[in-house]
Amino acid sequence: MEEPQINCAICLSPSPLSKTLTLSCNHRFCLECLLSDWTNSISQGLIDPTRLKCPNADCKMPMTYDELKANLPPEIFQKYEDFSFNAFMVNGENKEKTIVCPDPKCQTKSFIWSGASFFTCWKCKAKYCADCCGNWLEHEGLNCEKYKENIAKNVNRNDEEFENMMEKEKWMKCPKCHIVVEKIEFCNFIRCPSNICQKKTSFCYLCGEILAEEDHYDHYKNKNPYENQCMNSNKKKKLNNINHNIEGKAKAKAKKPLTKACPGCRTRDPEKCEILWEKFTQCSNNDCKYKGKIVCLACKKKIFKPTDGEMIFDHGEDCKIKLPPACKCLIF
Repeated sequence: MEEPQINCAICLSPSPLSKTLTLSCNHRFCLECLLSDWTNSISQGLIDPTRLKCPNADCKMPMTYDELKANLPPEIFQKYEDFSFNAFMVNGENKEKTIVCPDPKCQTKSFIWSGASFFTCWKCKAKYCADCCGNWLEHEGLNCEKYKENIAKNVNRNDEEFENMMEKEKWMKCPKCHIVVEKIEFCNFIRCPSNICQKKTSFCYLCGEILAEEDHYDHYKNKNPYENQCMNSNKKKKLNNINHNIEGKAKAKAKKPLTKACPGCRTRDPEKCEILWEKFTQCSNNDCKYKGKIVCLACKKKIFKPTDGEMIFDHGEDCKIKLPPACKCLIF
């Protein structure tokens, strides 16, 4: 006995009844047409109900979760779930938000109340902070900032071997979670893949500045994030050279008695008080109230720490300090 056929309103061709699907709105179409339409939409990330709906022109019934799960190939349905999860922000009055378990061996996706202080992963049962994804056993009773400070204290920041490796391999630390990130692709616009940031933090791999999505091209020279030039490249070079000089690797030492006395102790001894770039002093005299600090000779008001390279650079511009050619070759 010949199998009954129906005319599909999508392809306008007859299809065997066994190869059709009746939707929850009672409209029937051939399964091949439906799957083709659904797959095309999902592949483009178009998963809203105005797109994944009954193909009948007079019907606006969206596809149900069960209809998609029962008929789509597993890999396409997984894409649908991923897009749905990433697109979900607020769910009506419940105000839920999406979260991914920070455990790299778990990575289970969940929906939690947006005002929650912590969450428990339903799969691995571990408990984490809902804001920074820190381990709740160590985080409870602390705000996120204090928790991060405690974590930082446990990290050996003086590991010279690791720092040398970072410099050699040109790795960068995420400016938000401080996890080391290695650039694999050529683009210098990085979305931090750590379990804490979960690609919600973007930064420049060249200068480390946190960037917004719209800075993807504007932050880079000629709007090209694939070249090794960003808007901060020149300034970073200046700051690195200033810090390099402050650390004593290339200080310009005065050989004659100082023409201007130290603002802190009034000494003119060049062995006790050094002139940096002819406009700043750094005194080592035990009696100096600015011992170890860097003082601007132009205004005598600004006092800096040796690690304040960026502030010294900015103050030099504010105070209209013009560096002599001998120093420009070191700084610029």
